[in-house]
Amino acid sequence: MKEEPGNGTKQVTGGNRGIGYAVVKRLSKEFNGVVLFTARDANNGSKVCGELNKELNTENIQFHPLDVTSKESIGKLRDHVQDKFGGLDILVNNAGVLFRKQFASSTLTIAEITALMEKYVRDSRDGKISEMGWPDNSQYAPGADTIVYCALLPKGTTSPNGEFVYSREIKPWTAGK
Repeated sequence: MKEEPGNGTKQVTGGNRGIGYAVVKRLSKEFNGVVLFTARDANNGSKVCGELNKELNTENIQFHPLDVTSKESIGKLRDHVQDKFGGLDILVNNAGVLFRKQFASSTLTIAEITALMEKYVRDSRDGKISEMGWPDNSQYAPGADTIVYCALLPKGTTSPNGEFVYSREIKPWTAGK
């Protein structure tokens, strides 16, 4: 059965651990619709999906494998989402959510942001997250709150849109202001 957009389909990339896991858990509690999460490891993702559905006594959490570095994997997810849901209402792109000093620069270009995201993906794939200075688990719960808050804003909300939101408040993009 194909579920239509608008009936509530939220997708969280990287939802099997860390901040993505916290977002999936919160969304499934506060949202009456499908929460689709992705992760690179299909076995782990399926296991986490079953555990969350059981723990939260729900069936609204679904899993689909995704390796963001593989065009084939991205295409399979796109086709799955289109075939099963007809699209998404909300995408929480957690695969590049980081709190590194380089992101605070007021002169950061799209190319520089892309390079940082690609470095994170490489470091993640190589198991060097901590070694390379990416954030630790203590930042996940507060980040999930703001992400879920934004994901559940009412239809027609025009702001925040393209703005930096921290602790449910719009903040300037530049550091120190």
